Amino acid sequence: MSTSGDIPWELNRNELITRAYAKIGIPGEDNSLSATQIADGAQALNSVIALAATAGMPLWKRTTVSLTPSSTSQVYTLTGAVKVAQVVLRDSSGTQYDLVEKSLYDFNRLPRGSVGTPVHYQFTPGIQDGTLSIWPLTSDTSTISTKTIVAVYQKEFDGFTAANETLDFPSYWSLGIIYKTAVLLAPEHGVPLNDRNALKEEANAYWKQAQDYGDEDGSLYIQPTRRR
Repeated sequence: MSTSGDIPWELNRNELITRAYAKIGIPGEDNSLSATQIADGAQALNSVIALAATAGMPLWKRTTVSLTPSSTSQVYTLTGAVKVAQVVLRDSSGTQYDLVEKSLYDFNRLPRGSVGTPVHYQFTPGIQDGTLSIWPLTSDTSTISTKTIVAVYQKEFDGFTAANETLDFPSYWSLGIIYKTAVLLAPEHGVPLNDRNALKEEANAYWKQAQDYGDEDGSLYIQPTRRR
């Protein structure tokens, strides 16, 4: 026996919508969805994708950007960013260290006129892009000439605008997204509450399985501070 050797498996937008409707018994065998049903399904599907940004920071959706320290303003726009995972300062020899994240409140309390080597950062998400601010707000000449700011962040997921587009997710997310879309469609199509609750449990199970697989493997060490 032999395998196909074809690893990718993807459904397009309308196929995902069709499978979501099937979970709530619509349209039935040998029938097809109407244009209105497809439009409603696309709205539900895109709503699920938009909400997925709150589910964590999967490794496969992180991107890295290098920024040049500035002598005028160290406020940078990160295209499509919803959350920052890490910001480091790296010099030309390869040495680097993490910048310390500050809340917006604490960041605004830092001295405004300071010039020097970057120490802190603050990230503010926006509707489409995010803003990364570095403190000190301006870098000294040595930093500008020898160092680079490297930011790792999660990008927002692409939604659907056409029938033949595929998910901006690995294929193992397909079941979770199909079932979550079905959960949104169910109340509008008269699915009984008990059936909706069962559907929601299945959706949560598939979603969690996909989410747990895409998160980073690593250890978290917590150590108490000892007072003398």
